[in-house]
Amino acid sequence: MIAGLVAAVVILLAGLGVGLYFGLRGDDTDKPGGNASSSSTVGSTSAASATTEPTVVQQEGEIFLEAAGEAGAESFTGETFVPEGPPPSLNLPTTTLAPTTTVPVGVTTTAPGTVKVAAVSGGKPALYGGSKNKALADKEGQLRFFEQNPDKAAAFCAALNSDPTFKWSGGTQIQPSQLHDYFAELTPLMLTRDTRVTNNGYRDGKPTPRQSVLQKGQMVLVDHYGVPRVRCECGNPLTPPQPVKTSPKYTGRQWPDFDPTTIVVIQPTTVVINIFVVIDVYTGETFDRPAGTTGEQDIAQEPQKLFDNGNIGGVMPGGTAPTFVLDVTAKITELQNYHYIVGGLPGAGTIGLQSDDGTMYGPFQAVGSEGQGGVANAYWTVKPDDLVLPPGTYTIIDSDPGTFSQNAESGGVGMASVMGILLE
Repeated sequence: MIAGLVAAVVILLAGLGVGLYFGLRGDDTDKPGGNASSSSTVGSTSAASATTEPTVVQQEGEIFLEAAGEAGAESFTGETFVPEGPPPSLNLPTTTLAPTTTVPVGVTTTAPGTVKVAAVSGGKPALYGGSKNKALADKEGQLRFFEQNPDKAAAFCAALNSDPTFKWSGGTQIQPSQLHDYFAELTPLMLTRDTRVTNNGYRDGKPTPRQSVLQKGQMVLVDHYGVPRVRCECGNPLTPPQPVKTSPKYTGRQWPDFDPTTIVVIQPTTVVINIFVVIDVYTGETFDRPAGTTGEQDIAQEPQKLFDNGNIGGVMPGGTAPTFVLDVTAKITELQNYHYIVGGLPGAGTIGLQSDDGTMYGPFQAVGSEGQGGVANAYWTVKPDDLVLPPGTYTIIDSDPGTFSQNAESGGVGMASVMGILLE
């Protein structure tokens, strides 16, 4: 059994609820791979308009798709902070990408064409991505932009102040003179899931809210409650998504893996987050990022012992298969079984895991190493790549139970240990 969660570095929250947001699933014409249609005016300018800025008019039920690497219409900062080159390919275990609370497609409530979607706590470990010790967004540059553009700073604050859930260390409202202190609390992180938001553009001195889905792979500035508050490509302030009242239409250029059923809504935590557990989008490893920092204080997460039934008593062969329980999702970094046989073994076999629902992981080829007294191949060790396990009970499957070490203290069960990193 896992003794408990890692101390202090992780804020664990009861983070997964089920949120219902109308407009998170459209009709059949908006399925992945389809062509999104639009009745809005984006990128056109009326003859009577005094500006050449594209006008955004969002129709009822319409939800804009905002792709990574694009500022979009009515951008606060224009193209200044759009990253060069294509968005990164996310090197993430698939288990961490899927919402951990799922609802069957087609579940409806009061309106046709709606579906319940996973509502993810902003404190959920590995919800956000980044690159260890690297700043992938120019937080200070965005702050300087607003300090040099007071009209946009005022509109930025007006958008945040319109959100009844908005709060920071300075209260529930913010003024342009307070942006320096507010930005000091924001943490640059990358979305690892397509995320539903209200994206507030800028036009004629005022914020222009629109319902949007932000593609995973783009950087946002996240507040102390885990809520994305700034879209880094355009400097637009972000507020919680609003339900649409009719059957939704996703408009704009669809990215190849867009799927309305996997969109998430990020909800604020009830406590201040001091440490974000971030997944490195290039390596798949997790690390800790102190809130408000940009990468210079990142700390690698160390694996912890999740299971170990070994002891120092004398052993005999013939151990039965051990089992262990994961209370939360974990990335397994090492499996080790003990095979102490006088004279040693010619080599190591395999180790696999079987979940209580019958799913098999592996078997993985183990590497042998010496045990007490120089006995050859007494320790069988596996260090799997990207083995992420959901909560559940797991049986350790050893390819040679006849030499699997056990004793009375282990209850006749083969001696094994499991190392890993908790992701929730």
